[in-house]
Amino acid sequence: MSTRDKYGNCLCKDCVEFRKLSDKERRTSGKRREWEKQNRDKLNKSQNKWNKKNPERVKIIQKKYRDTNKEKIKIYNRTYKLTSSAIYSQLGKGRKKRRPITISKEDFIEWYNRQEKKCFYCDIPIEKIDKFPLFFNGTVNRRLSIDRLDNLKNYEKGNLVLSCRRCNSIKSDFFSAEEMKKVAQNYIKPKWNKL
Repeated sequence: MSTRDKYGNCLCKDCVEFRKLSDKERRTSGKRREWEKQNRDKLNKSQNKWNKKNPERVKIIQKKYRDTNKEKIKIYNRTYKLTSSAIYSQLGKGRKKRRPITISKEDFIEWYNRQEKKCFYCDIPIEKIDKFPLFFNGTVNRRLSIDRLDNLKNYEKGNLVLSCRRCNSIKSDFFSAEEMKKVAQNYIKPKWNKL
């Protein structure tokens, strides 16, 4: 454990050298980023410790950030929701009877990135979904969802396909994958093609 001065500043060699730099030098020299990379664990522990001691201040700071950066947060959330990592975190949520997710996050991301970005059932490309977003449960849907070919199985390798929200919703646990493919090709795809 390193010693601290009367202000609570760490007195280890790295921290003392870093504090000797002026604010401008810290920002422009790249030394700040280098120092932060080298001391990431120490910084995280220190930040977490401060956050636990000052929960009310943390709430105030977070609220102020959200209030002053609404547009930035909106853009970040919109783009994050389209990432494979965010999609994985949403698997199985929103259902009363949740199915276990037996595919690892790494395997899912690898699978997702290999997939052609179109609906397995009606062949609509993701670009068309983005142009004509679907409104589903009061929210705008701009991405393909993950569907299980066999609803009796878990979210696992070999049982996942990309699906537009409409096909996924219609299929539910009522149609099999083959039946849904026929329905989508005969009735849903022609509707998409008219748009």
